[in-house]
Amino acid sequence: MGFTTIKILEKTKKRLEGLKTHPKESYETALDRLLDLISLCRAYPEQAKVTLIKWEKAKELLRKPSARSNLNDEQFSSPQRSRPSY
Repeated sequence: MGFTTIKILEKTKKRLEGLKTHPKESYETALDRLLDLISLCRAYPEQAKVTLIKWEKAKELLRKPSARSNLNDEQFSSPQRSRPSY
């Protein structure tokens, strides 16, 4: 797959940075997770709510250095659902 450049406002970039679960996470990963959540909201609203709560808890744990070693990748992963085509 190739890459492309997009232009976004500085305030949008800051909002996107706020969605990252880790400072070193790429914008690609953060956007992909956000798009997965939107698709999940459309198909399974209650599951999306649970997923969002799980992400927020994991993000909060990252702010505590002593808890970082107890986290695993599953806590940050998006549910494996196919994206609906529009």
